[in-house]
Amino acid sequence: MNASEIQNFLNQRLATCLIGTPGYMPGDLSPSGSGNIIASNCLKDFRQTTSSQPADQYCAAYAGASNESSAQIIEKVGRACGISQKVLLVMLEKEQSLLTDSWPVTRQYNYALGMNCPDSGPNGSANCDAASAGFSKQLYLGARQLKVYKGNPNSFNYKPFQNNTIQWHPDRDRCGVSTFYIENWATAALYIYTPYRPNPAALNAGWGTGDSCSSYGNRNFFLFYTSWFGSTHVDVPTHPVTGKIRDYWDLNKSWLGQPQSPAVTGAMSGGGRLQSFQGGYVYESNAGDAVGFVAGSPILTAFSAAGGLEGPWGWPLKPALSYGSGNAVVRFQGGAVVETRAVGVFLVPEAVRPAWEQVGGYGGQLGYPTGSAVSVGSLGGTVQNFRAGELYSSPSGVFPMLVGPVRDGYAAAGGPAGAWGWPVGKAICNAGNTQCSGVFENGIAVITSVRGSLFTSFTAPTPAVPEVVPGSGESVTGGTVL
Repeated sequence: MNASEIQNFLNQRLATCLIGTPGYMPGDLSPSGSGNIIASNCLKDFRQTTSSQPADQYCAAYAGASNESSAQIIEKVGRACGISQKVLLVMLEKEQSLLTDSWPVTRQYNYALGMNCPDSGPNGSANCDAASAGFSKQLYLGARQLKVYKGNPNSFNYKPFQNNTIQWHPDRDRCGVSTFYIENWATAALYIYTPYRPNPAALNAGWGTGDSCSSYGNRNFFLFYTSWFGSTHVDVPTHPVTGKIRDYWDLNKSWLGQPQSPAVTGAMSGGGRLQSFQGGYVYESNAGDAVGFVAGSPILTAFSAAGGLEGPWGWPLKPALSYGSGNAVVRFQGGAVVETRAVGVFLVPEAVRPAWEQVGGYGGQLGYPTGSAVSVGSLGGTVQNFRAGELYSSPSGVFPMLVGPVRDGYAAAGGPAGAWGWPVGKAICNAGNTQCSGVFENGIAVITSVRGSLFTSFTAPTPAVPEVVPGSGESVTGGTVL
């Protein structure tokens, strides 16, 4: 909602403001006898000079301004923190009745969202922090807090996509607890903010009063929202989500969103199912787990370029193993697909993947691939470059060649097409890399470092003498075996 829409909405909620009429003058004591002071305006007419707020990982910056209306503040806070203005309006009513109160008091504005007002006062009353007082400050801190919950899920009691234990009422000893499943991040945030669940008596009472163990905050949020803005169940799937895809979706709804079509079955590479969602795609192979990819992500783009399910990658088998900062490894039928922000997305083919993983995989001696596996002409093998060396695959096996003296000497000798041929064993160096050796098809290379210079010797094996049977009289070069 923009500021104009919010202002119209506020005007609709309250036709007449009593502030300024006899008995309700600004600054007078509340006629309720609470000792509070009547505010200067009702919410629809409220204005305040606001302070700027810096950006952080939860909210964008808020630019303070002189004489801002309540509608402008609500619109700007919602935009800065990515929280629906409808939610902020409901919370203002749920916490302080500000939208419909015809003579609010200053305390209602000072603690408009009940932010930093835990139920730790006398008899479970609100114990508000004076440092958080002020209408615009309450809105900004409250909206930001909803983002803090999602950004730090392990720091709070309630989490989405699992069962949670929650009190019915602040008096836990008398009223007890309940267990229920929280479906999404939004519901989890509301229950962390207001940590009580309405009991059956509160729900059965509609807008009325339940029993001594009833709580009303989350019930009232639901009732205000649905009466003002319609159903909260706009996220009911329009297409069925089942099987392993459903299990994956339940854990990743926050970015996948709603299904865009039913799951389709693919016969390629052994079969499985694929389903599209608002935020990406989920693949369920017959031989592995369900795996999802963000729409437009580098790994999904590279997968499509490689032919998708009909290409050499085949079906994804395991969800991504993240290495932070956009770096990840995903197991496919065709090998390990490695995504790095530094160089892109490359497949480590299944034929060489075990050898790569034996030397530590992504975080090991070779590190991540910096290119695809390349066939070496007619020599019957492949070479793949990695951050710290190469992986050579030939009829003799798969062998890593790490950055160092042997690798440099091998490259200088022409690699697989040179005099040394393919490696047939792992190169070995001492601790200081001053003495190294490697075994190759055509011989053994020994590389020695002396005063910073490298000296390489390559010894070809001595040709084997033909085996003959003594006394056979078989002729050999230069004589006869007797």
